Amino acid sequence: MSGVDTAKSFFFTTTTVKNQLDRTTRRVLSKLGAHTRRRAKSSLKYKDGPSAPGKPPHVHKSAGFTKPGSKKKGKKPQPASPLRELTYFAYDPADKSVVIGPAIGGPRSGAPETVEEGGTARIDGHTVTIRPRPWVLPAFKVELKAVGNDLRDTLKG
Repeated sequence: MSGVDTAKSFFFTTTTVKNQLDRTTRRVLSKLGAHTRRRAKSSLKYKDGPSAPGKPPHVHKSAGFTKPGSKKKGKKPQPASPLRELTYFAYDPADKSVVIGPAIGGPRSGAPETVEEGGTARIDGHTVTIRPRPWVLPAFKVELKAVGNDLRDTLKG
């Protein structure tokens, strides 16, 4: 199962998640996830070259990854960034929380964590040090303040 399929099976609209959570908890976690996802995606800008360390990564359009077109409006598929387009939020039953981030590279690849937190990667036989370029955690911190009271009230109940 790919990272995308795994994420989609735990969307807040699925029957599985609806059966595991009460309506209020599901609403608050879904709201937090949706707002954080939107803020995180909007921080990813299409620009050439790498971003500065400590800033959100720049994204690049890929001919191998396209955003679907609209048959209704007559639009053709367009090249897009997998990092930006495959960013989701979903329920994590193990931690009873919301998980927000890209569903690329598979769940065990470590690629999303390496971009967010930094680390090392093996590219073409060479070990490369990657400096952190956080984009989801800063968005989460901003949105948590906005939903904080609803979340606290839900957890108390």
